[in-house]
Amino acid sequence: MQLSPDSFFSTLKELSGRELNPEQKEAVAYVKGPLKISAGPGSGKTEVVVAKALYLILVKGVNPRSIFLVTFTKKASEEFFSRFLSYAEGFKKKFPKLSFEPYEIYAGTLHSLAVRVMEEVQYSKFYDYRVLGDFEREFFIFKNFQDLRDVDRYCELFKHFEREGESEEERFLERIRIVGKLFEFIPQNFPKKGGKRKVGKVKDVTKLPAKKDAVKLYRRYKELLVANRKLDYVHLEEFFLQFLDSDEGKFFLEGDGSEFFPGIEWVIVDEYQDTNPLDEAIYFKLASRTKGIVVVGDENQALYRFRGALVECFIDFEKRVKDSLKVDNVKVVRLKKNYRSDERIVGFVNSFVREHKKESEFLGEAGSIEFASGVKSHEVLGDSVIEVKAENEEKLAEFVCRFVSGLIEWKIVEKPSDVVLLLPSTKDFDREGNRKIASYVKEGLEERGIKVYNPRSKSFVLQDEVAVVMGALCSIFNREELGDAVKDRVSFWKEKFSEMASNGLKRFVAEKRREIAKVWPVNVVELFYQMLRFEPLRSWKEDYFKSLNLAQLSRILSVFNLEFCEADSVKEWVDEFYESLVYILSVRDFDLSEVEDFPEDAFPIMTFHQSKGLEFPIVIVGGIYDVPADWQLNRIEEIFGRKNSWERTKADAVRRFYVAYSRPIYLLVILNEGKVYDKERHPWKLAAFP
Repeated sequence: MQLSPDSFFSTLKELSGRELNPEQKEAVAYVKGPLKISAGPGSGKTEVVVAKALYLILVKGVNPRSIFLVTFTKKASEEFFSRFLSYAEGFKKKFPKLSFEPYEIYAGTLHSLAVRVMEEVQYSKFYDYRVLGDFEREFFIFKNFQDLRDVDRYCELFKHFEREGESEEERFLERIRIVGKLFEFIPQNFPKKGGKRKVGKVKDVTKLPAKKDAVKLYRRYKELLVANRKLDYVHLEEFFLQFLDSDEGKFFLEGDGSEFFPGIEWVIVDEYQDTNPLDEAIYFKLASRTKGIVVVGDENQALYRFRGALVECFIDFEKRVKDSLKVDNVKVVRLKKNYRSDERIVGFVNSFVREHKKESEFLGEAGSIEFASGVKSHEVLGDSVIEVKAENEEKLAEFVCRFVSGLIEWKIVEKPSDVVLLLPSTKDFDREGNRKIASYVKEGLEERGIKVYNPRSKSFVLQDEVAVVMGALCSIFNREELGDAVKDRVSFWKEKFSEMASNGLKRFVAEKRREIAKVWPVNVVELFYQMLRFEPLRSWKEDYFKSLNLAQLSRILSVFNLEFCEADSVKEWVDEFYESLVYILSVRDFDLSEVEDFPEDAFPIMTFHQSKGLEFPIVIVGGIYDVPADWQLNRIEEIFGRKNSWERTKADAVRRFYVAYSRPIYLLVILNEGKVYDKERHPWKLAAFP
């Protein structure tokens, strides 16, 4: 059974409670070839993506297994499935003769889908490989590139990154960070074609020796991955692209006429503004048979250039898909109507983009959103966009605390999570140890009895639960001589352990320390799980956010245990424990695990990136002088001939604030520390304010 378009849209209206506007319906119903949907914030993008997949299945009769739908994050995938399954159930109840299994659709992140497909078709080459997590990749690079300590190794490349006053240790760590970015940049931006990779021509001959060094390093890394039968996430994508060119891949793309392998007819990609050329090559290959590809995005919300995204993949989609798939026409639908925000907020966001668009070719059109909802916050709260100036961050924090506590006390908001503070970084302290606004706000609100949710206030290794475990392990595997890079961190961990561990845990650690030479080899993961029986770890397991950090620490310890469980002696094992695991955790800052939801009874402090896709009644935005430039990425781009890296960086900063400013429903409050405006250092300064 197939539905008529009218039946489909009328039923969808019944299930969702509102009717799609003409542009949304046009995007859902267009099936004649490639489609680009430009969707501004609050324009109902997720609803359109869900409706598009359902329309193809219910109206056009497409097998769910013929749809390859890619979300940018796991959280977005879960949100899609939640709504998709809910609507599918509603359609089945109204039309009992409908016969389809919604779970069969290929929907998820590109990495998860690549693994699912290669396992389903039993791609034999894939079984030989293991996919590295983020920490395991860091560990792999650190372990195999110790020769970067030699200042004369690959000096033509690294001379473009060295800074005055760096110690030998700082220079080595900087080199490790650079090659980590380099090993992603090359395959993402220069995907293999016909089994070969061309890395482009460098017009600036002074950069040619640096490029040669970079390519040598990358080839070495790729050879190490192959020799160890490992794939990081970027090379998993490249492996998947090679799979699509294999006989098994062609079978998956073309199908065998069965219900289980019908072949791919439609590719739908959300957040396409954060796509890179390697992703693009995969999507075009998937769509090569039917030319059915739909991309959804907004160039002004491109936030992930630091992870390899190239916004031109979305901006120039029409030309790129025509050249690749040899099609004549590409349909473009623009979703501008903003159903989220007050009309004055919409006006301000457009004004903000308009002023910066004058100086940047990398930003999208200024009028990317139009007021559509009936929200008029100024009738209740005064002006919908307010700037607050103060002489320093401590003073701004005082305002935030008074403002938030007043909103709660006067019951203007129903719960603390109706208000959010968005910042470029939510750390309590910057790298120089200076206290930041997030710390002042948390202290001030907690003194007023208001709970604060800021899981990224401290780095992963400074969280209490991580510090206690690492302090316990460092006490068991005690080492008197410690290098400068780890000395302070180990001391901090041991102090936390001494301060917070129960007597039972301390007795356990003392016992294991005495026995360590007798019970060989050591299984550090087993020790970790034995410690979870004792307080405070036993209680922390029941805390949702602390349990996530403990789970992440468990994965990290597993990586180390896997690599060094067969050391020849206790001393060799302990040396490796400090010189690799402890060292990496001391010098690198790892992100905390993302969470699906945050507590409603707490005031959230979040980064701009964390807020993507969310909305709040009231949003406070700070940090207009705190957006750092990724100068290492800029240099890498320059070495490989990409133009206007600094201009891209300025556009990136504007986009971050565009995302932050478009989150509120009723009220936007902008914090301005009142520093002297330096246009070169702070090109993202609010042009809408004097």
